[in-house]
Amino acid sequence: MNTQQLMVMLKNQLKALEQEVLQHDNRLAPPQRKLLQETERFNHSLFVQHGAQLGPCIEQIRSSIMQLEKQIKL
Repeated sequence: MNTQQLMVMLKNQLKALEQEVLQHDNRLAPPQRKLLQETERFNHSLFVQHGAQLGPCIEQIRSSIMQLEKQIKL
């Protein structure tokens, strides 16, 4: 496999993960969304996570993939 094919696979996996995260976040009751706000859920050097919602993590992953693509093109 070449790099471009691997990037396509990575983006497809992100899309699948995003759908699972959307389902997870939609199932949370409003009080639960902030339930874990004071609990470190992920390593802060990898994710900035607040509360029980996982949607913000998808955006961080998407941004990291875009940065990776830029580095590969260089």
